[in-house]
Amino acid sequence: MRKVLQILFVTVLVLCFGLISSFDLSAEPAPKDTLVVGTASFGFESTDPIVWESLWSFATHDNLIGTSDTGKPIPAIATKWWLGKDGKTWTFKIRKGVKFHNGDSLTAEDVAYSIEHFATPKSMNPWSHFLRFAMDSVKATDKYTVVFKANKVQPPLYVPFRWTRIIPKNYIEKNGIDYYRKNPVGTGPFKWVEFVSRQKVVLERFDQYWGKKAYFKKVVELMIPEESTRIAMLKRGEVDILGGLTYDNIVALQKQGYETRDVGIPTVATISFVGTWLSKGPTSDLKVRKALSYAINRDEICKTFYKGLAKPGGRWCIEDHAYGWSKKWKADPFDPEKAKALLKEAGYPDKFSTPEVVINVANTSPPTIELMQIIAGYWEAIGVKAKVNITDAGPWNGMFFVRVSKPTDPAVGGAFPWVFPGVFNNVYHAGNMFTSRGIHGTANYPDLDKAYDAFMVERNPRKAERMWTKFMELGESKYINLGIVIAGSKAVVSKKVGKFEKKASQMMIYDMLSTIRPAQ
Repeated sequence: MRKVLQILFVTVLVLCFGLISSFDLSAEPAPKDTLVVGTASFGFESTDPIVWESLWSFATHDNLIGTSDTGKPIPAIATKWWLGKDGKTWTFKIRKGVKFHNGDSLTAEDVAYSIEHFATPKSMNPWSHFLRFAMDSVKATDKYTVVFKANKVQPPLYVPFRWTRIIPKNYIEKNGIDYYRKNPVGTGPFKWVEFVSRQKVVLERFDQYWGKKAYFKKVVELMIPEESTRIAMLKRGEVDILGGLTYDNIVALQKQGYETRDVGIPTVATISFVGTWLSKGPTSDLKVRKALSYAINRDEICKTFYKGLAKPGGRWCIEDHAYGWSKKWKADPFDPEKAKALLKEAGYPDKFSTPEVVINVANTSPPTIELMQIIAGYWEAIGVKAKVNITDAGPWNGMFFVRVSKPTDPAVGGAFPWVFPGVFNNVYHAGNMFTSRGIHGTANYPDLDKAYDAFMVERNPRKAERMWTKFMELGESKYINLGIVIAGSKAVVSKKVGKFEKKASQMMIYDMLSTIRPAQ
């Protein structure tokens, strides 16, 4: 599993490209059968999941394996699957009667091709390398059977299979990958109709969809960077769903009679420290990192910044519904005196030639920038020199999603916020955070590598989950990632929007679009 990018519809904006729209905002209200979504940014504008991450493809494509509302793997394009006695052979039985948007029938050849495509070395998707490093071979053994051979025992591989979207082999081989990226074809509940860069995306219901059909005939997504403009359009009836709103505006709109809807999994706000073993700065010291955690007044943040719509806690890509979560886990308390004592024990600031802690944050997430400024203030209150460095999303991803290797790498010693919905199973996300092979460049600990590797080969499900809880506890003890809060992922809706049905959804609005009902 792997999904890079912030959900554009949660209450905290995505860490992605900030681009200004020239879209004509004087549109008339959309027809009743059209759902209009207002978004702050289109991010990477990707339609191919190997080009960073394609959020749109969660509406236009199907995953190999689905996810239940409680986080369990369920049938999707694969109706059933099993792991062989050798622990390396995965067999998938493929759903019959599925059509691509261009009319082609889906077969096992498309699925094998999709897995190979996602696992290609060309992929920039940060989660695809888990399949790539595990894959020995993949092939269609008959029209509706795919066999994936892993090069080692790895039972958790079902997780990245759940993130693998199915693409059309013949269509791409006939037209080329560039044509596909401009004219994407999937098997999902919506088909691609129109795209204007930095302005709008139009999706239309696919009436031949194998599963439950979407309620709205058409979905239009508008890129509207200015929050005040998005809100004005909501009030004029030109937009039906708004995400990326500050909590101040969410509460204000609620008081004005607008309803909110929960979108996917709650957001988890964390801060990570990159290249601590390479740095000579303050984040290289465990005691300093602990002090930075105790300096944060999480209760105050929940009450003020999040307007009571959050609670202290959260860990890396995981919150209290997920695989391996322990009810005994609690966030560090606010204890500035303990923080100051830890700094003194660490010899801060005299021990460090560059005592400043730099928080690197992408420029397309104003709420995240504001949150980091608040946290920098807490750190300064205990005597730590802190700076919020605002950067473009491209360079930001280049620092946080490329493993550091030398002290001069720009990410080394820095702090990186990640304000993003949790996931049902963070096994691979945590591999990126807590192992020496992780792309975030945050860990280099033999004991963590050993614990992770032992978990990854354990085939007893109950024992494996207990091992995972222990691994997460060990990882958190290093203080390379600080959980801050768990916040509701909310969107504000117009009177045209009814219930958001529960769905086998990963975490975002794109794979929920087909379940949104019109108001009665």
